[in-house]
Amino acid sequence: MRTRGDFLRELGLYGPGTERGKFSLKAANEYCCRMAKSHYENFSVMGILLPRRFRSAFYSVYAYCRWADDLGDELRDTALALELLDWWENELYRAEYWGRTGLNSSDVMPEKLPFSHPVFVAMSDLFRRFSVPVEPFADLLQAFRSDCGGSLTELGSRSGRDTDNEGFRSGIYNSTLVEKLQCYLRSVGIKNNRSNLVNDGKSNLLPIHYQTFDELEEYCRYSANPVGRILLYLVSGNPSEEQLHWSDCICTALQWANFWQDVSIDAQNNRCYIPVEIQEKYDSFTDVMRELVARTRKKFDQGRPLIKSLPKNLRLCFSLFLRGGGATLDAIEKIGYKTDQKRPTVSKAKKIQLFLQSLLMK
Repeated sequence: MRTRGDFLRELGLYGPGTERGKFSLKAANEYCCRMAKSHYENFSVMGILLPRRFRSAFYSVYAYCRWADDLGDELRDTALALELLDWWENELYRAEYWGRTGLNSSDVMPEKLPFSHPVFVAMSDLFRRFSVPVEPFADLLQAFRSDCGGSLTELGSRSGRDTDNEGFRSGIYNSTLVEKLQCYLRSVGIKNNRSNLVNDGKSNLLPIHYQTFDELEEYCRYSANPVGRILLYLVSGNPSEEQLHWSDCICTALQWANFWQDVSIDAQNNRCYIPVEIQEKYDSFTDVMRELVARTRKKFDQGRPLIKSLPKNLRLCFSLFLRGGGATLDAIEKIGYKTDQKRPTVSKAKKIQLFLQSLLMK
């Protein structure tokens, strides 16, 4: 699994101001595939469950999300994180621009795709091959900006698309950002693309707290739901409004399940995703968590019709999302809802069982 030092070293290699046009499509796809397969989250293994024609695109989606998340969390410098998320969004729009020009696979050569980062070479090919809108990718960045202290209602898109501008097409960036990044990397011990990381103690992530469930659900609209929408557009081309709604329910419930599972870990970073209105409703944490688990099961149930609405060869991936989320809630119940004291886990044996159940349902 990639460490913070690995991330910062790669940022020095592929970030703004570095050489453009050095990755072929093949090399870029291999990079995204390695990144997905080396990470521990369930999202990283879903690619093998999809038909082969979707896999490279799926891995590029994963790498895009992972990098954006790390830009928001791993820098530990809020101002620089926000600037680099703007850079990431601008690269997203450039990838869409190059992908929509209709380049053939044989035409995707490094000199024709002026990106310094392999993820966006792969993303250009995704936009070329599939009718996936760019908006869900941009929405994800709003959540990461929110984690850096911004308000979802105030953020809006911070990058523009001026396709007639040569700087936009070629990827020329403000030299000030380049200098800031180079100075920052030197300050944390990244020199000559090698990591000698200093000051790598407790994260100084900004505290996160939500007053109401409505606020938390609005956050999930940006942090979780776009992933399901991207996958639906990827595999079905033109999902219905009902399917998008069902997908939103599943993704929001998955995000909630992960929040309740990680209470003890988030507390170390002064982050709490349990709405204050629920905390104030009960005298014990167990009762709080019991209601949260019940709400989350209900939300999963609201999204369950999505599975049967999909073609049979596409059901397995989304079925595992549902079953995996339910297994996380079962694990929470198994430890008496005391996730403030211990992080519950789903065993490997249980994961194999879930896979086989989904396979038989398919």
